[in-house]
This record gives sequence, structure tokens and C-alpha cells, in this order.
Amino acid sequence: MSFKVSAGTSAGDSVKVGALDWNKITTMLNGSANVATVPMNSVWQWQDGKLKLRNPANTFNLTIRCPAILTDLDLSPPVLTASDTILCQNNIAVIKNKFISSADNVLSGIEVLPDVAKTGKIQAGPVPGGNSGQGMLYGFIDNPGLPVKNSDPTAGVYWRHSSGTTADTNTGISCADVFIRREWEGHFKTKIRVPSTTGTTSTRLYAGISTDISISPGDTPLALDDSGVIVGWRSGDANFQVFRNSGTNTSSQTAIVVDTGIAKTTAPRTIDINFTNDGDTLNVTIADPSTMPETVVWSDSYTTNLPQAGFGMAPSIILQNSGAVNRSLDFFYAYTIQNV
Repeated sequence: MSFKVSAGTSAGDSVKVGALDWNKITTMLNGSANVATVPMNSVWQWQDGKLKLRNPANTFNLTIRCPAILTDLDLSPPVLTASDTILCQNNIAVIKNKFISSADNVLSGIEVLPDVAKTGKIQAGPVPGGNSGQGMLYGFIDNPGLPVKNSDPTAGVYWRHSSGTTADTNTGISCADVFIRREWEGHFKTKIRVPSTTGTTSTRLYAGISTDISISPGDTPLALDDSGVIVGWRSGDANFQVFRNSGTNTSSQTAIVVDTGIAKTTAPRTIDINFTNDGDTLNVTIADPSTMPETVVWSDSYTTNLPQAGFGMAPSIILQNSGAVNRSLDFFYAYTIQNV
């Protein structure tokens, strides 16, 4: 169907519509290109299936449909800062800059872990912050602020946490809640590095689990009333130490400290703390992750002075500067798993 175009040549005037006025409208409705720019400022209603967008060759339609809604609704596009493409359900597309929460979405096609095992993971990636943690480690805390993402070809991607120059500042990762328990065969592992750019002098390193969710600055990572297992070093230590304590909130117990004989280093290390045998055995491992599989440089097992059963513990990966100098901690990953 086409609209008739008048053969008249009248341009009309202030009180009469001329043939050329009507012809402009009819040629536009007939599909002529660039006849006019129409500033629509009134409501236009298209019945379902009546809004059709033509392809560039003017041979096929893309029909915009309306579902059977029961009230007036708005459909608003996002505020764009550059030209973009609409995301559609079945179209193949690369998704960028989206934050997908497993708590707010049903993620099909992903294996669901059984209720008898609970896990948590933090993987250093492009976006730092507690929302990047998964499972039990979702919502972790960066100290004293967000780290800077970096990478190197050997060790991989990492976040660099820095203390600044205020002495006795915690830098690294901690958690706001306790959830790891010995009797559930809790397992905690992390890969970290004290970089050579700041070095290990004037530092304390405490990586492990404790009933104290915030390790206080000083050379006592496990106080008398703390249950926990910490691997690292104090300000005067030359080697990695293992601290373990069965203290509770109502009784006092002095932590046992084991000198591993493994010197402090600016190379990456993995620290693995694992309870087995229904929590009656504690296994601690320090490894060099530069090889595949990683090389164990020290390990030992313990059955005494273990954290108290029934007490939850929180993971911490903390570096403290024992002097008024900036010290950094490189974090690669951490994960936890336990049976309940």
C-alpha cells in the first residue's frame, strides 16, 4: 500500500496547507529516505507484533513483541557511555563488566556441592574486594584498604596489599566471622609472598585460623584465650614458625611455638593447615609453588594443644610492619573446605 502524492505545486501559506505540505507527509509514509526528522512527543501505541524493524536490505522484519502484561510497565535501557549491543537470551555474546551474585541468581549447569561439604575461595583477579570471595570466604575484609592487582609471568596474578608507614598496621586479608572448626576436618590453604621490593625485615607474618577474627599487632598471634593455628614469623624470628593453641574464652593456655628451620623468604609460599581423623590430627605444610606439583619444603603433624572442638575459627592472612616503614604482602589465592 502506498499513499497518494499530489501533483499540485502549492506551498500553502499561514492559513492553508498546500500540496507540497501533504506530499512531504505522504512521501515520508511511503518510505522515502530522510524526508524529515519527526520529534515525537505524544504517546504512540503499537499493538502486539505491529512494530517491525526492517533489515538494511529492506527484505525482512525484526518484530518487537509485547508479552501479556497485566499493568502498565516501563522498560528502561541502561545509561550508556558508548555505543553498545542489546544482550539477548540465545545470541552468542561476550559479557563484560557484569557482577553476578550466586545468592541472587540461579546458576544452572554448575555442579552443586552437597550439604555435607562447605567451601570458600578467594582468587586474585581483576576486581578486588570482599564480593569477589566465594562460598564461606564471600565478604572477606581487605586491610587496611583495597589492594592493587598485578602479575608476573612466573608466580601469576596477585593482589598487593601495603601497610603504609604507620607502625603496627595489619595488611592483607581477614574475615568478619568464624566458621572453620577442627572437628569438621577444616582445611585452609593460601599462596602468598612478601615481595623483595619491601623485604621481610620489620615484619610479622601471620597466616592461619584463629578464634580471634582480628589479630592484634605484636609478637603474640595467639593469645592465652585463643584457639587456633598460625604459620609465619614474629618480628625477631629468622625462620617460619608454627603457633598452635587450645585456649578458650574461659581458660588460659600458652601457645606452643615450633621453629620450622625454614628461613623467611621473599619467594612465594603456600601454607596448608588441615585437620584429619575427625579433627584429632593437625597437619601443617609449607611448600614452594614454583614447581608443578609444588615442592614441600616443610611439614609436620600434631595431636596435642589443638584448637578446642566446638569453637569456630576465622582465616587471616596478615602482614604487620613492626616499624614505621611500608611493607607489602602479595596475595594469590586462599581456599577452605570442611565437612559440615
